[in-house]
Amino acid sequence: MSETVDFLKNRGQTPWLIFFIGVYLIACVIWEFTSIAPWDDDCVGKYFNAKDAINDPKQFISLWNRPLFVLLFFIPFQLGKHAILFMSVITAVSAFYLYVAAKKLEFKNAILVVPFLLFQAFFFTISKSALAEPIASAILCFGIYFYVHKKYLAFALVGALLPLARLELALFLGIWAFVLIKEKQFKLLVLLAVPTILWSLAGTLITGETFWLYEQTVGKENSSNRYGHTSFWHYFLRYIYVVGPIVFYFFFIGLFENLLKRKSRILVTGQFVLGFALYVVFSWKLNLGQAAGFLRHLITLSPLAALLAVEGFNYWLVYIKKEKNRKTKDPKLLLLNEIEDRESQLLEEIALIKASEDKKAKAIKFEINRKKKEFEDWKNLQNKNLERTSKKSFNFLALNRIPFYSISISDLCFIQLVGLGFWCWIWIIKIND
Repeated sequence: MSETVDFLKNRGQTPWLIFFIGVYLIACVIWEFTSIAPWDDDCVGKYFNAKDAINDPKQFISLWNRPLFVLLFFIPFQLGKHAILFMSVITAVSAFYLYVAAKKLEFKNAILVVPFLLFQAFFFTISKSALAEPIASAILCFGIYFYVHKKYLAFALVGALLPLARLELALFLGIWAFVLIKEKQFKLLVLLAVPTILWSLAGTLITGETFWLYEQTVGKENSSNRYGHTSFWHYFLRYIYVVGPIVFYFFFIGLFENLLKRKSRILVTGQFVLGFALYVVFSWKLNLGQAAGFLRHLITLSPLAALLAVEGFNYWLVYIKKEKNRKTKDPKLLLLNEIEDRESQLLEEIALIKASEDKKAKAIKFEINRKKKEFEDWKNLQNKNLERTSKKSFNFLALNRIPFYSISISDLCFIQLVGLGFWCWIWIIKIND
């Protein structure tokens, strides 16, 4: 990506960073004090459960509450419901560290990762709510930051908290363990399991059930899902609503370009693909965790989507620049101009040779023929190179991937709008009946 234009490079990114995070925090405060209801009724339940944890220790181990959420908020909630703004502060700090990580990874236009994260459609509102998803999202931000700065102890400690925020993300620990093994940090592997083990032991101590955590999770797979199951395509078709059309467009480009170019960022592309597949399978087939196909679950992947969106923006910017150069600098036209210049130079050299008084006529003729042959050989070589390059790059899809992505996304949006209109029509008919 060395050729990518960093359009903010010379403008200073610190003011933009302060602006984006400042707008986010101000909007969260205004939203909190003017809204009459939280995101959903789960927020109300988690608020009262966390607040009551001082009197009821079982709230600390509850799978529904999420232990890390209760640990972070049971004291702030004693001050009242508006203490949930502490979640906004956590989110803002995590966005800052994600930006620092993106700079360390040498992302062009790294500052865009902040608005691409904070102002995603669902993330913006849920990130200030009494839910566990924003905490899981923050853990991913901090984890990427610690990894790129080679702070492996902190990386292992923060990653170990993932199951306490969202239990299904325990599968991510396989990727974190792989990273630690790759970096030869074998002693830190055991830390990844410590918080979950302590959680299970706490559950055993409070309830008396030996394998409490196992029975509350895997042991309940055979019980029916009270929410039912969604279709396989549920999350695929609705992800654009989660991140919003602008972020989705650049995310789409970044994800597919990374997959096509096999860019090995396992903590970004790898975790996103694994996480998305995980939520699809849970809501489509499994009863484990009583997955309901809620779209808000996907905001745990929002930092990864934001990073991919920045890369997508950079790919898009490169394409625009290349297209502009291609239209203004046609290779054939450039070669013709170069041939004309070389031909003019040749004629000047021949004139000088003919004007020479030191050389004999035979030597002059030989020198002129040699110069002409050199020119013809160079011209033939340039024409062959141009023809070879044209054939090599004559891959319509390769040359026009960005327009192809744009058309695909537009079609997807159109199909969803048609589907939404159809269901609205059915709903109106039912009401009239």
